[in-house]
Amino acid sequence: MPSADNIKQIFSLASFVILFLSLGAAGTSLGLLQANTNNGVYAICHFFISYTQAMNSSLLNYNVPTCKLSIASAAIATICLALLTAIELISVSFQIYVKTLIAKILQVVIFVGSILFLFITMIVVSAGWGKTCATYRNITSSGGTPRSVFNINCNGPQYISDSSPFPPNGAEIITAAVIKLQSHANNNYSPDRGVKIIIVSVQPCLFTNIIMPSADNMKQIFSIASLVILFLSLGAAGTSLGFLQANTNNGASCRFYISHSQAMNSSLVDYNVPTCKLSIASAAIATICLALLTAIELISVSFKINVKTLIAKILQIGFFVGSMLFLLITMIVVSTGWGKTCATYKNITRTGGVPGSVFNLDCNGPQYISDGLGSSIGPFPPNGAEIIIAAVFAGVGVLLAAGALCVYIAQQLMYIRSNDESPYSRELNTNMENNDNDD
Repeated sequence: MPSADNIKQIFSLASFVILFLSLGAAGTSLGLLQANTNNGVYAICHFFISYTQAMNSSLLNYNVPTCKLSIASAAIATICLALLTAIELISVSFQIYVKTLIAKILQVVIFVGSILFLFITMIVVSAGWGKTCATYRNITSSGGTPRSVFNINCNGPQYISDSSPFPPNGAEIITAAVIKLQSHANNNYSPDRGVKIIIVSVQPCLFTNIIMPSADNMKQIFSIASLVILFLSLGAAGTSLGFLQANTNNGASCRFYISHSQAMNSSLVDYNVPTCKLSIASAAIATICLALLTAIELISVSFKINVKTLIAKILQIGFFVGSMLFLLITMIVVSTGWGKTCATYKNITRTGGVPGSVFNLDCNGPQYISDGLGSSIGPFPPNGAEIIIAAVFAGVGVLLAAGALCVYIAQQLMYIRSNDESPYSRELNTNMENNDNDD
């Protein structure tokens, strides 16, 4: 008969294996979706194509928000599963189990979140691709010819005449949906999750300690507040980074700080690329810093393990300052760069001029190219609204990171006060006073 400790280890190991498989499935699905939708950028999206869209030769991509939704949901689910897998790995490796009630509730919330977002991705991908395939099948079966760039092949890559294959690859899209279903199933039947839910349900009495918070409860409150703020800040930074990557083709296509001479130069396609690369690099570094801080705080909340060494605390403050600095750089570069570009195009059109660039920039939406026959082709990046949102979210991330730093400093001051009031400290002070009196 295995002991209680062995039972715990078996459950933890089983949960870790299932979570690891779920994480691999979610990551694979996310990768396939990114590869077949060009990361949700305006260049490639073929979900939920209707008959009128398939017969419109001026459209190059379709229903872009659905692709972005599927990728965002898959990314959030993958992050949730990565956090759960890391926590379970710590439990298996060091036999340290989640102790606090709030941490157990948080784990259940992350479980539910991962299942929900996996389910959203599965529904959007399967329904979206199914609708597209049904539309093209109906057109061809009735003897019609779609006017889109290519006639969709539902089970493989796309071809234009005898050219090389193009995305999306139907087989990979179907694989992405199927893997999401399997990952969702793995998550649903994690045995350790059921144990955790039962543990949470039998511990509501612990909330009574919050009515008159002790020093330990105050530490937990500060840790939870810091975790929540850091999580929100990480979300803001990640959102800003995602919008920038989607609207600049990962920094390769840039429309920041366009001057009058550049806007009138028809031979130019991209402008001031280093500024876009700087904004993306800054947002990426800030996101990494905030991810590290969030992971540290999550471990602290879950296992009641606090950072103790001075060098580690200095390093944490360095991450805080670095994340704020790089988010501030991103916000300034994006807002001033896009503002300069918009001002340039407004000045040209207001004076009756016609820009020589590929398209006359729309500052608050996607871009379109005239086909010379009175209609427009598009949409194309960058989307002005998303650029503005990226700058706003970078600013919000700065404020949230600053708030998290303030909570962290208050937390450290409370630790110092708590240590000064400990029995050992009082005994040490008493002994020092007695020695002074003896002298």
